[in-house]
Amino acid sequence: MARSVNKSRQLISLLKSYLEGDEDRFFSLILKMAEQETGQECDKLARELTRMMNKARAGRTNVNPSSKTSSRERGQTLSPPKLVEFSYPKLRFSSLSLEDTIARKLELLIQEQRNFTSIRERGLPLVRKLLLVGPSGSGKTAAARVVAGELGVPLFLVRLERVFGYGEQERIAKLRQIFKAIAAMRGIYLFDDMDSLVSPKNDSGEVCQIMNSFLDMVEKDDSSSVFILVSKRPTILGFELARRVENVIEFSLPKYDQIVALLKSKQANYPLNASDWESTARLAEGLSQAEIVRAIEEAAIQAGIDDRYPITKADIEKRLGKRKASLGR
Repeated sequence: MARSVNKSRQLISLLKSYLEGDEDRFFSLILKMAEQETGQECDKLARELTRMMNKARAGRTNVNPSSKTSSRERGQTLSPPKLVEFSYPKLRFSSLSLEDTIARKLELLIQEQRNFTSIRERGLPLVRKLLLVGPSGSGKTAAARVVAGELGVPLFLVRLERVFGYGEQERIAKLRQIFKAIAAMRGIYLFDDMDSLVSPKNDSGEVCQIMNSFLDMVEKDDSSSVFILVSKRPTILGFELARRVENVIEFSLPKYDQIVALLKSKQANYPLNASDWESTARLAEGLSQAEIVRAIEEAAIQAGIDDRYPITKADIEKRLGKRKASLGR
């Protein structure tokens, strides 16, 4: 009974710290709760935290537009930028169309993680740190969500570029907090858009300080969590990251066969009236997976507005054509 009451109080404190923007207390509570839980109990706790966080975010978006608070007053009460967001993805391999080489590497990672304890006990090396390189929309973030979904562990999205929103003295401390959380709570930690760190708007001296500290922490980490670092292009930063990971996976825009497989997979989600996707796949070449999926979603929305089903190839091809035209492809 006492344990149950204590957990309830911790959950209330956790949500309160999030709503008040007290990130230091938020991380402290996460660490404390993770240390007290093991196995399936930890998973159940993380799922409940995700539900509470989503509810809190939804409440924050419904701000009364008639509020008389001035923009200056609102600015003074804004909390520092959130560095970490987490969720429990339900994606599976069947949701994505990946190149065989990429699929094999991710499947190996998943198999190793499912047998993490026995492999570690034998002193064998594990692949835990990946660098995903490729253009926007090529499936890098979706791949991370699939890994988390297949393993049934939380996905922590780390917005590393937001560390510049904190004071100079706080930046390294924030990084250390993140890595303490990584050690305490097993999960998939996705460091998205690493290239943003070398943006011209960021001071080069500050970038070097942050990156050197980050790379050192990545290299020294020996937790049970999985690191997935994401880069759009092989920059100097990318080469430095590649030295600290066990595997580099290159993503590209989907090829014809992948597009056909992607279109067929969506027939399970949408009432698509088609069996031959050849012309549609040819039209979609040059678009990313994300753009193709969005075109299907737009066609479904329009069909719903028009009160007609099923969705036809012509509906999808119309949307694909508009997307290619807008992108100049």
